[in-house]
Amino acid sequence: SNIRGASMKIFITIFLLIYIFINTIPCQTFRDDSMAVIEIFKANKVPSERLDWNTILKFDITIRNGRISTLRLSDDYTTLDTIPPDIGKLTELTELKIYDSRIRYLPAEIGNLTKLQKLNLDDNKIQVLPPTIGNLTELRHLSLSDECELTSLPPEIKHLTKLEYLYIAENGGFISLPKEIGSLINLKYFKIEDHSLTNLSFDIGQLSNLEYLAIECPQLKLDSLPESIYSLVNLHSLVIRESQIPRIPGEINKLKELHSLWLSNNNISYLTPEISNLSKLKILSLRGNNIQNLPTEIIDLKPDTLCDFSRNYLNEKELSDDIVHWLDAYDPDWRRAQKTTGIQHSELKNSHSTVLSYNFRTNVVMYQLNQPGKISLKLFDVSGKCKYVFVDNIIGYGSNKCDLNTCKSSLCDGTYFLMLQVYNGSTYTSHNKKIVYLQ
Repeated sequence: SNIRGASMKIFITIFLLIYIFINTIPCQTFRDDSMAVIEIFKANKVPSERLDWNTILKFDITIRNGRISTLRLSDDYTTLDTIPPDIGKLTELTELKIYDSRIRYLPAEIGNLTKLQKLNLDDNKIQVLPPTIGNLTELRHLSLSDECELTSLPPEIKHLTKLEYLYIAENGGFISLPKEIGSLINLKYFKIEDHSLTNLSFDIGQLSNLEYLAIECPQLKLDSLPESIYSLVNLHSLVIRESQIPRIPGEINKLKELHSLWLSNNNISYLTPEISNLSKLKILSLRGNNIQNLPTEIIDLKPDTLCDFSRNYLNEKELSDDIVHWLDAYDPDWRRAQKTTGIQHSELKNSHSTVLSYNFRTNVVMYQLNQPGKISLKLFDVSGKCKYVFVDNIIGYGSNKCDLNTCKSSLCDGTYFLMLQVYNGSTYTSHNKKIVYLQ
């Protein structure tokens, strides 16, 4: 019995030790994580008396299984000028957001965050990314925009093969992008806005899973859409603005999944008839180009396709009767929205005019703003009662449409009034239009 009792005591002792060990590790690791966050703020000269356990819990963090899994840092709490090597101790991080700060460099220890899935470095002063960024092989989301001072990406970016989202905008001036971007085969969303980029230097066609592609680079000067774009069979949105593209070739019809095509402010003078074969197209924006004529096939686009041909050189005398009738039915004010001889594009762009119109045949409301502003568009009956709110206090610009058929359940045939209110930051204007609605 004594032996049995001694064995029981040993068993209980071992069990308690294991229990204490298991429950001590998470507590200790969370304490280590907290100390790492405190070191970040100490490195930015935050007084020690302002940093304690309760303060840590006020940070924008998420704790999972006793470890810090998300961390969001900004100037909201203090001025951030540097990120110390201690950041590398947060090995369970899955999301790191450092924004609206003055950080110029990331330590090499950022590469220790091998479980990181989302990294947002928007609105910083970052000049270079360390090669260890390539260690973040679980990364899905990388955003580098708004006042970053990057001029290149390290070739080690090729190791981020699980990356699905890449946004690069308003940096210090990319002359070219590394060819290693072509290794990001799982990329679905890729957007770059840069005023210095002159060369893509990688094959876009390698990004075979791409669904959204946006390029807004005035210095790029593309002679045409890159040939390899037409192999992106999953692409549903293509945005290429201000890149001086002169034409849209027939190969565009290979993008069978395309539902949004934005090619505004280029030098396009020719639109291929094949554009009508894009059966899923919902938005076609060719605003601000040099188009003088449209192919007859354009009328074969689906009736619900939103088209913007404003600020081109469309001339009724040069268009076929079918095209003119199609434009009249689609947008009765299309003539007024064109460039004209003696009026420069910049003058049109700075115009404050607003056009509000209604097509009674299709029950579509159209409004065009030549200056960005906050807008509200509402429908009232003759008694002054608001019957429907199309948009309310949102930023609007360019040509827009609203379909009255979406609210026909609350309307009956009769007279109504449209009220469009626009505020551009300095002036407030209101535009009213009387309409007759027939279902």
